[in-house]
Amino acid sequence: MILAFYLFGWGVEIFAFDILGQPVKICPYVLRGIGMQVPRFEFGEPVKIIQGLTSLPVHLLKGEQESGAVGRVVSIDLKCFHTTIFPFDELINKNFNPQWRYSPPPEVNCGVNVPQFLRRAKPEVKRELSRFDIQRCMFCCNTTHANFVRGNAFVIINGKLVYKPVGAVALDGETYRSLGYHPDNQEPKKNTFAYQSLIITAGGCYCDEIRITNNILEKTDKRIQLAISGPFLVRNGSNVTENIPIRKNDNGQTFGNELNYCPLKERSSFTVFGVGKERGTLLAATMFAGAPGKREDDVIFFAQNEDDGITLFEMGELMISEEVGASNVIVGGGSGDAQQYLHRKAVYAGQPRNQPDRPQVDGLRGLGAILAVFTKVL
Repeated sequence: MILAFYLFGWGVEIFAFDILGQPVKICPYVLRGIGMQVPRFEFGEPVKIIQGLTSLPVHLLKGEQESGAVGRVVSIDLKCFHTTIFPFDELINKNFNPQWRYSPPPEVNCGVNVPQFLRRAKPEVKRELSRFDIQRCMFCCNTTHANFVRGNAFVIINGKLVYKPVGAVALDGETYRSLGYHPDNQEPKKNTFAYQSLIITAGGCYCDEIRITNNILEKTDKRIQLAISGPFLVRNGSNVTENIPIRKNDNGQTFGNELNYCPLKERSSFTVFGVGKERGTLLAATMFAGAPGKREDDVIFFAQNEDDGITLFEMGELMISEEVGASNVIVGGGSGDAQQYLHRKAVYAGQPRNQPDRPQVDGLRGLGAILAVFTKVL
């Protein structure tokens, strides 16, 4: 096999030529600057799950053949399905900073993981869906980047803003702050902030900012029925990871669109949500750190070594690749939050890092909200 490299501007295409001389593309990637590690992706053949829903297998290579992360990009034609978000108040309403005087200590065994949601958990565990709904569920995964543990994340369901209760102090905070508060706000008394988000409609999706003042949607945004908050990863086809604001753990709680880790360097499992080449297409991608490990009750756990995983910068590169072609993308949850189900497939689940104050259920991270896609009822 012969390898050939084609350079044009900052872009590079890699081709392998078979014995007949026919080129087979391995992966495209973009050089972002001297010193930036270039991600190398290996794509499988797209798999049609059902009309309007396709899965693209992906490996992030860290060696010539060794995978640093494994996952899939799921393309969903929203016109073909009923899409919604399920919130789980048990986690949203109970997982607080233990110093909050009106709250008991954080409950670690709370929330709902994807196997529970799909009735794949043990018989004694509470079920979330009817048998009919389980048969209709084509896809589901985790949602917001902070999983309601920190205070700067929310979802919108049927036009209602879902967030931590008034007065609750986030696990990384010392004082209650409403949605809309930001220490850099030029009008601190107004407590208004524009949160970057993915907005889902009956026939499509788009990324935009949602303005919130003291836990209330501004009038112009009250028309939004379904949304997931998260920092922009891709804007208008360009990787903008370097623009994501960071506030490390030792600098207090996160506000606005901030993350508490470095999106250029931190390696883990991640979920991101994007808009496809056509506005009616939702792209939900989850990459899992390491390689598939133990399989238990139709759940595949991914075992992560120290140098395994993918960065958010690399997730951005994946989403703007020719194979995926996202125009706009937001950041979703990562680490143990990363959980994904595809129709009649095993659940993929990231292994949580050792964070004893974070909620877990049966060895999997409990989630505060799950995005689910169902076939329509005729």
